[in-house]
Amino acid sequence: MVPQPHLNEASTSSRDSNTRKASVQSLPKPPSTFTWRGGRRYHGDESIHYFLPCDVRELSRQSLFHEVQREVYGGYHCAEFPDDAIPRKVLEVGCGTAIWSASVADNFAARGRPDVQFVGLDIVPVHPDMHGVNFTFVQHNFHNLPLPFPDGEFDYVICRELSMVTPVHGVYGSQITDCVRVLKPGGTLELQCCERYPNTCM
Repeated sequence: MVPQPHLNEASTSSRDSNTRKASVQSLPKPPSTFTWRGGRRYHGDESIHYFLPCDVRELSRQSLFHEVQREVYGGYHCAEFPDDAIPRKVLEVGCGTAIWSASVADNFAARGRPDVQFVGLDIVPVHPDMHGVNFTFVQHNFHNLPLPFPDGEFDYVICRELSMVTPVHGVYGSQITDCVRVLKPGGTLELQCCERYPNTCM
């Protein structure tokens, strides 16, 4: 299914009580959230250095790449979580369509943990309604520190393909330090990113 951009300022939905809760809450969007150039939709904040479009065509490419990563890594994440140690609260930095959160939520639910909370952070809301996923969207620029979370908020933080926002050579800078800050003691930080060439991947 082609992901559809999230256009509502805020939305919530729920399923029957015997299935997973669904919750999507987005911060109100400023009027300049999106702009159009050359027939493509882009984020509208010129102070943010992110040059890829934010339209369905680009989101479809990202969704395909999501499945390619699954084949490459053998799963949606490299961190190993035994059934008795599945994280309770997860932060996906640069969530985009939030397809990663949705996929991992399904995996964790199939392993007996349908209650895991997922939080997605990105510069614009382009995720679809996340039916069946306990998901909250936070609109925030990754470069504006500190991140809008208290210390020790998450069991697991994942950053995927953020080299266009934070180059790999600076990956141990202040952004990653703040990701560590919001982790609980003993939590897991996972980085999946690369620059132009495969040998720069981490």
